[in-house]
Amino acid sequence: SGTRSGTVIYVSGSGDDSAAGDESAPLKTIGAAFAKAADGGTIYLLSDIVLPSETVLSGDKSITLAGNAGEAAPTIKYSWDSVTPNNLYMIEIGAESGTSTQTNITLRNLTVDAKAQDIRCLRVCPGSQLILADGATVRNGRAINQDGTTGTSDCGAKLTMEDGSSITGCSAEWGGAVYLSGEMAINGGEISNNTAVGDIYEINGVNRSASAHGGAIMIRACRADYATSYDAPAKLTMRGGTISGNAATSNVSAFGGGISI
Repeated sequence: SGTRSGTVIYVSGSGDDSAAGDESAPLKTIGAAFAKAADGGTIYLLSDIVLPSETVLSGDKSITLAGNAGEAAPTIKYSWDSVTPNNLYMIEIGAESGTSTQTNITLRNLTVDAKAQDIRCLRVCPGSQLILADGATVRNGRAINQDGTTGTSDCGAKLTMEDGSSITGCSAEWGGAVYLSGEMAINGGEISNNTAVGDIYEINGVNRSASAHGGAIMIRACRADYATSYDAPAKLTMRGGTISGNAATSNVSAFGGGISI
């Protein structure tokens, strides 16, 4: 424990953040476990976890977040905060502003589910990386007419999907499943049944949508939140996997039902 080879930390919905963090005395929150885990460590979820607010995982280290192999995948859910409804993400990886961090997160054998709440599942900030490994599912993320510049996964770094992973049932203005500023690699997995609905405008007293880009994926060579260019390419490499059943829908204009780059 505490070595560069990585720690093992356990988290349970019935745990306590002042506990040791072992299997018999798990922590309660993913944020506390991330702070305790050393580079190369693994955080195991012993139960479903409900996030009370946006969880930020930021630091120069690589951490795996997983359910126990051979057991049913636990689900990370979100308890909607009606006091601060502008929290758009369940989990943020890296640093949104200021000095970027090299935060590398791997999700394995677990589900991140926004569960019909008006919030996106994941954000990966510049300099950081997310890997969706075997058994990782991201689903039901949505945010309509709250932030017209970002999608379900707003990446300024790199997103990788491996065999056995999936992103499904998500929607956003642009990039129904993934809004990527930078580079994405699809080595396997499935991106299905996601929708880009476009920005919502009132035209002659009627709400209409325009510019629905990338039903599954939108990739661009500038940061999603800021209209400033930077030196990362807009790049998608697909070696395997499936992109199916996605749509770009709009009253005015729509393109890239699957992918827009």
